[in-house]
Amino acid sequence: MCYLFILYRNVSGNAIKEGGVCVENLLGKITLYDFVAMIIPGLLVTLSYVSIYAKEFYHFYKDIGNSFVSGILILVVSYCVGWIVSEIGNIIFSNKNKSTKDVNTNIQPDLLEKYKEALETYLENTVNMNDIEKYGDMANALIQSDSKYSRIHNYNSSKSFSKNLGSACLFIVFAMIIHIIICLVYLCNKIKIPYYLFVKISACIILIIFCVFGYKVMKKRFQSFSSKVNIYICTYFIDYVKHMEIENSNEENKCINNVAVEINHSNKEERK
Repeated sequence: MCYLFILYRNVSGNAIKEGGVCVENLLGKITLYDFVAMIIPGLLVTLSYVSIYAKEFYHFYKDIGNSFVSGILILVVSYCVGWIVSEIGNIIFSNKNKSTKDVNTNIQPDLLEKYKEALETYLENTVNMNDIEKYGDMANALIQSDSKYSRIHNYNSSKSFSKNLGSACLFIVFAMIIHIIICLVYLCNKIKIPYYLFVKISACIILIIFCVFGYKVMKKRFQSFSSKVNIYICTYFIDYVKHMEIENSNEENKCINNVAVEINHSNKEERK
């Protein structure tokens, strides 16, 4: 009973302490790269839609009368738009329509089996191979809390940036289509096509082609980084569980030694 009480006290205390450290470490990994991954796609989308109402925006800029304030405002709006683009990108680039078998084809069977065993060890429960994908977020969060596995954070950031930039390309395509429609509506009442409108429509078409190509490139990069992240999650989580077992074993031995010392001490007191 004494041993169980000491073990419970040590484990529960460490769990609360480690939980706080885990959250703190995870928040500390929010880097400038993550910030830029929201700002750049958000800024591109913001500018593409601002260009539709260029005159109104110019008057708004003149009313503010301060370039610094205008710049800060654009950055804040771009960051917020970047988050919206990112959330919509989660839907566009979602893998939910794929089976677990299709998603895990890039992972070798023996590595996947070891990952399954590590999950069962950590969860202390049987894990079905078909349900293995749903534990990915948990494993990812656990290993990112340890600086030893910082490399996976870089791949996650690159994956997010590819997703956000690819989604931004689709938003820009839609904005350019709106531009072309507005130009065509304006031309309905014109006999002669103004030169600047011809240039504007041509530029929009070129930008649409470029963005469609950019979307395909970013989608391929997203898939590439997703594969790397999946492999690193499996590899690092296996290592994480091994180290956890070693630490738990050492902690358990320490508790046993403490109990043995207390028992010896109490026996000596009784003999006296």
